[in-house]
Amino acid sequence: MSLPEVFVWTRFGTEAGQSIEDIIERKERERRENNGVFLWGIGNNIAPSLPALLSAGHKPLVAFSPIKSKPRLVDENPGQIAVWRQATTPGGVRYELPSASLVTSRYVQGKSKHFALVCRSDHPLTISSVCDTVDFGSLVNAKSGAGIGFSQVTAVVKSGGSLTGQERHYDVAIRCELAAPYVAVLRDPIVISDPKEKSLKDAYRAGWHGEGAEDVTGQLTLQLG
Repeated sequence: MSLPEVFVWTRFGTEAGQSIEDIIERKERERRENNGVFLWGIGNNIAPSLPALLSAGHKPLVAFSPIKSKPRLVDENPGQIAVWRQATTPGGVRYELPSASLVTSRYVQGKSKHFALVCRSDHPLTISSVCDTVDFGSLVNAKSGAGIGFSQVTAVVKSGGSLTGQERHYDVAIRCELAAPYVAVLRDPIVISDPKEKSLKDAYRAGWHGEGAEDVTGQLTLQLG
């Protein structure tokens, strides 16, 4: 199945001390327990580009591509992890996190918000061996028409451009739909200084609001203040 002209493209890799395999396994469990919905954390806010995506006339699609470069040390062994507890829509309306969802990220001092794509899939999340490909050089930002930077991990993109010297192909390992409100703005983090501590591992298994989560969250130490 070919990709639409306008879609969300995000590249993923090791993040917040978790490998690709661990992340996919956790998100698949989240998807099953949330009746198809899962949250995928991203570092930038794509909400300003949503009108370009939604006006394209098809169900908004997200294409996930593995990052080609080796994981950075700071992603493999972050000093601190943020567990995001509250969310709003891009318009500021409170968004109730799905019961089995838990979004983490590497924490940087002073960081007060993060973002997540609200995704939906009726099919299990597995890294496909037969997949579409994305030609990096043919993509532009759907809103501005400008080229995509190599450091721009997530963007609403439009295919059909021609950027000389930037041809690079990426496999699309996973694809799914965006579900309303499409983007969640995450706030109120708990900061974990030891990413390997047992309470965080338990939280990954339970989800922030899932079964056993109350016991897990009682163990997590709030270090912002």
